[in-house]
Amino acid sequence: MPDMGHYNYAIVFRQHTDAPKEYKTRWKKLVKTINTDPNVVIADWLRRLRRGRDGVGEDDLRSLDTPPRGTDLVLLKRAEGGIGGDDNRTCRQIRVHPLMKKYRDTPWDYNEIKLSARQSWDGADVWTPAELCVYRDTFSEVIVDHLGTEAHEKRVEVDFVLC
Repeated sequence: MPDMGHYNYAIVFRQHTDAPKEYKTRWKKLVKTINTDPNVVIADWLRRLRRGRDGVGEDDLRSLDTPPRGTDLVLLKRAEGGIGGDDNRTCRQIRVHPLMKKYRDTPWDYNEIKLSARQSWDGADVWTPAELCVYRDTFSEVIVDHLGTEAHEKRVEVDFVLC
């Protein structure tokens, strides 16, 4: 099979269109928080990821298909917010998608929360969709805490191809 190259992925959350008004209001508030002070939400996400990792014994951790890696469980020192190592050349990262920041005052971003999972520039530290499911599901728990309900969809998708 030919090498298909490495992919960057996105973790996307979309609020249900039929969500009650109360939850739509809470969703908009969450999106605004992610746009203005992402580390508030990201810190909660990291706490949950660490708790999940620390909640199992060493043998169980090795037996998990995709346990969170310690190098991924670090707050990213970037304005957009995220997790992962700060060296783009050698570390993979998950960042708040830049379009959420650029268009934060337009209706476009109110229905989606998008996180960009980026491989390292050198291509040595990459994400797999299976690994991202742990991060997606844990971020979904954070959303449920903010909304008080699970009125959203969650998915991992290909973001773009690197040459």
